[in-house]
Amino acid sequence: MSAVVSPRVHRTPIRPPRPAVAAVVTGSAAAVLAAGGSQVPSYWADEIASVQAARLTPVALWGFIQHKDGVHALYDALLHVWVLVAGDSPFATRLLSALAVGLAAAGVVAVGAVCGRLKVGVWAGVIFALLPRTTFMGAEARSYALATAIVVWGVVALVVASRRRTTWWWALYAALVAVGAYLFLDTLLMCLVHLVFVVAERRGMLRRWLLAVAGAVVATAPLLALASRQRAQIAWISAEGAVTPWMLFVEPWFESSLPAAVLALVLLVMATARWRTIVARTGTSLVILGLAWAFVPSAALWAADAMAGPLYLARYLSFAAPGMALLLAVAITGLPWHRSGLAAAAVLAIVCAPTYLAQRTPYAKGGGSDLAQLAGYIHDHASPGDAVFLANDGPFTLRPRLAIDGYPGSFRGLDDVAFVRSGMSTGVFTDVTRAPGDIDWTDVRTVWVATDIADDDEGIARTLTQAGFAPDAPHALHRTTVTEYSRRPR
Repeated sequence: MSAVVSPRVHRTPIRPPRPAVAAVVTGSAAAVLAAGGSQVPSYWADEIASVQAARLTPVALWGFIQHKDGVHALYDALLHVWVLVAGDSPFATRLLSALAVGLAAAGVVAVGAVCGRLKVGVWAGVIFALLPRTTFMGAEARSYALATAIVVWGVVALVVASRRRTTWWWALYAALVAVGAYLFLDTLLMCLVHLVFVVAERRGMLRRWLLAVAGAVVATAPLLALASRQRAQIAWISAEGAVTPWMLFVEPWFESSLPAAVLALVLLVMATARWRTIVARTGTSLVILGLAWAFVPSAALWAADAMAGPLYLARYLSFAAPGMALLLAVAITGLPWHRSGLAAAAVLAIVCAPTYLAQRTPYAKGGGSDLAQLAGYIHDHASPGDAVFLANDGPFTLRPRLAIDGYPGSFRGLDDVAFVRSGMSTGVFTDVTRAPGDIDWTDVRTVWVATDIADDDEGIARTLTQAGFAPDAPHALHRTTVTEYSRRPR
């Protein structure tokens, strides 16, 4: 009896994704993750500053940056164009950053691809999207995410230029270094990272790299001169106190997530134990690039702070997050167990989740900013023709008056009795306002007063009482108190 021969089943092997497809998919997922819930937190002072500048006409913006915020001029100009199309709601303005995070994540995948390790690049793009620093800057109407995207693609251009040795790639690299600096000046620290990479991997390209960097520095000379003249505007950093180990080794990549930092440390220690195997499998390029990218900018800014400070803030190093993502991707792909990389990434997502959710709560920004809630409360309770008096003294970031600048639509139809003029024409974000005693209250029937919850508002209360007003019960928000005053019957 002859044996029955089963037909052979031909299975089509699973092909790895093409670099372009992997980059687009990873970048799209990162953008969606960053945009999710980004509209929930209130604007805080820095974001309102960006939105105020973006609302200016090009001529007015040019005049403003001669006084202040010249280092943010390019971002403000881009945001100006963006709000003309998308509007200036919190979701719209922060969406620009979320899209930039997607562009950066795609670039991280491309870094792995051009270094010959697409798998590492994909893992790095996924990890970058999950890092708390990334999800923070992706929901922030500031320049950090855009600058990071330019930095990432500058690294792609550098790697390709060093291997193809064509003038056009070096020119593109120099242009991206300059654009990154105009978006956020501290990204020039990446030139130190690039130097480490060139010396370690492509020493023969050192001369071309120096010429490219020289061109970028010449292009940024006007920005450097302007930044030098306006250096006093960052003097407030000195009030933040000394740079701590937490600020150096956790915040630049993990924001406020200690569990994420601990997990990363564990993965890096495990990778160190398998150093030779990882280098043999991955090569040195991504390891050297990841180490330099993650740590050199932080060390350099810390040194500059110590010598010429104040300069160091962890969020200023947002562009170093891709470096940590590369390191962790190298560590994960070097784990010995089957599917261990997927398990490690899943654990990273779990430990990052609480921080992600906390970043998207109503009072998540600026130490508990409640400007959106203040604007919403007055919009819901005040009637057309009512007056508003929002305190405009004390620390800039705590001033209730910022609600008018951040959410002007909520105050339409109300009488801003203290307003004198905008300070933007003279390079000041705050409005010029009258003190309570200098306001004519004669024709006011109802006024809504907002003060910082920790402040003593006896001045405005006494003035209004003497002018014939009686207060209703105050309403406490997160850090602001709103009180309705109505004129007493005669």
